[in-house]
This record gives sequence, structure tokens and C-alpha cells, in this order.
Amino acid sequence: MITSINRIDIKLALTALVAIVAALATVAPVTAQEANDGLPGEWLSRYASPRAVGLGGASVAVADEAQASLWNPAGLSWLRRNAVQATSTRLFDDTSVNGFAFARPSSSMPSLGLNILNLKSGEFERTNDLNESLGTFDEGDLVMALTVAQALSPNWSLGANLKLARQSIEDFSGSGFGFDLGVMGRLTDGLMIGASALNVGGPTITLREKDETYATELRGGLALSLIHISEPTR
Repeated sequence: MITSINRIDIKLALTALVAIVAALATVAPVTAQEANDGLPGEWLSRYASPRAVGLGGASVAVADEAQASLWNPAGLSWLRRNAVQATSTRLFDDTSVNGFAFARPSSSMPSLGLNILNLKSGEFERTNDLNESLGTFDEGDLVMALTVAQALSPNWSLGANLKLARQSIEDFSGSGFGFDLGVMGRLTDGLMIGASALNVGGPTITLREKDETYATELRGGLALSLIHISEPTR
């Protein structure tokens, strides 16, 4: 029975991985181009936590910190214990990212989490058409995400984020809602698979009467732990 279940899990995981790769091949070039065009949320596609940046963004199948649910909400149910996380990162000049996260994983009930991430820029000089200085202004971005994740079996979980994004530039500001969806599974001890769809249906922010939408992203990957640590009971 155990062997049969493991084979079913592996077949499901391989099927999901093939679908993820196919989707990434067709969608990723478009979304990457959109993100590089300066759409709001481009910073969030590169930054979720200091550890995720250190891994080069390869954390969609990793669930070892409260902020990881920003890139795959399904990972929340794989945490071993309640967690509180606070981070502050200086990017360049006076630009910084500050974050706070809380996670309450559960094996029998839905796991819950909260993430707050704020990007604050330094001051920029405002000029007119004659390049005369008119003072300074700054830019700020705020993302709040409420995460719900549910273990479907000892080897699989699903998760979703309800995300509120707010952006302010000079005297203009706007906010909008969107969703993130994720799935995570364990193929064997130490080998995890994950996939997520970020910014589904938004957020869409209106600045200066122009709608700007966070680019939808599809992510997928595998994570292999070379040092075996007993998995949490689920």
C-alpha cells in the first residue's frame, strides 16, 4: 500500500512538473518582459526575503521561513512550528525593504499566515521642463498578504494568498487586490516539488488615471535537501 501511494504521488508530481515547464516556456517570456517594462510589483518578483534573494529566487519548493509563503503559499503548512519573522534589507542608496511575517502551521486545520512587506525609496529630485529643481519626492510600495494553506495528505498541500498592494509616488497613490496560488509536494525524503501562480487577477493599481497591473508569474521547481532532517508529522 505504501509503495502504491508513493508511486501515485510521484506520477502526480511528474505530471505537474511537465505542466509547469510547458506553462513557463510559453508564459514566462511575456511576463518577464512586462515586469521589466516598469510595471508595479517588479520589485516583489525579485524580492520576498533576504534568504530568497540569497538563493537567487529558487525558493518555490522551499518552506523553511514565514516569508516563504510570498512565493508559494502552500509551503506554509510544511513549517514545523509557529514563527515570527522580521527583516530589514538595504538595497542601494537610501532604498530599503522591511518585512514582518507571522505563521501558524497546522496539520489538521488550515494553516494561517500574514506577511507585510514595505519598499521605501530615498528622495528623488523633481524638475520642470527647464531642468530646474522643484524639490524632492519619494516612492513607496506596501504589500500585505493573508495566507491560508491546507494539507491534502502527508505529501501534498495547497495554499492561497489574498494580497493587498499599495503604491505611492509624489502626490499620487493607489491600491488593489490580487491572489497567489500554490501547490507543494514531497516526492521522497528530502526531495520537494513546488509550483505557484502569483498575481492572479491583479493587483491593479491606478496612478494618474492609468491602470497598471502586477504581472502574472508562474514558478516551478525542485528542492533537494542533502542533510536529512526528519519531516514534520502531518
